[in-house]
Amino acid sequence: MIWHIVTRELLDHLTSLRFALTTLILVALMVTNAVVHLQTHPERIRKYSENVSASHTELKSRTQLYALLQKGPGKLYKRPSSLTFIADGGDAFLPSESVSGGFWRLYGLSYIWAMGVPRLNMDAISNHRPTAVVIDWVFIITYLLSFIPLLFTFDALSGERERGTLRLCLANPISRPALLVGKFLGSLTAVLIPFYFAVLFNLAIISTESWTQLGGADWGRVGLIILIASCYAGIFITVGLIVSAMTRESRLSLVVLLLIWVTVVVFMPSTLGTLST
Repeated sequence: MIWHIVTRELLDHLTSLRFALTTLILVALMVTNAVVHLQTHPERIRKYSENVSASHTELKSRTQLYALLQKGPGKLYKRPSSLTFIADGGDAFLPSESVSGGFWRLYGLSYIWAMGVPRLNMDAISNHRPTAVVIDWVFIITYLLSFIPLLFTFDALSGERERGTLRLCLANPISRPALLVGKFLGSLTAVLIPFYFAVLFNLAIISTESWTQLGGADWGRVGLIILIASCYAGIFITVGLIVSAMTRESRLSLVVLLLIWVTVVVFMPSTLGTLST
């Protein structure tokens, strides 16, 4: 019986307008993310390769061990992350190369090289405010994968109560926990189908460029992020079902869920981020 509820819930969502709009919006954002990544990441890799090549050439010119000890191996460059399309991670504020950390006397030698890392400008980081919205996976997961589950579940129970179908459903030999589990699984599947489709589309576009190929460790991180995103969506589906079960009108359920979403997803992170600085 529970799988019958899952199937019915899933079919209702798949044939709805909100499912089509969800798929369209997610695919459009993921394609935009992939196109921007293909335009910016190869240039970072080319610049990194040129710097490394120049550093190797300079290092080969230092044939004497004492000169190498004095001047060091040259600058060491940080390879750009291949997962910046998922999250920037403040990569622009991190040092991209090592610097000379100082020279020290040792056993009669004049000076020897020591590697150092440039200090971060914490004031610039604290006062930084993005001039435009960065459409990466973090943005899509944080905002859309929390908002869409609420749209799929705000009338899951309150809507059926208004239409009178909830009473008919409970008249069958099915428990209320089984009904809730069935609606949860059906709604979660309906939310994750367009998300997974958009993710596959995104990764397929990114994989077309040789400069943006992902390694084995990168694919593992991508899989972990997708798993976390699925659990994240499941949390908001649970919240939506709880509110829908506690309200008698779908309009009231939608208003309550919108207030919860604005408070938890929009207001609290920005407020706490401002207070922490």
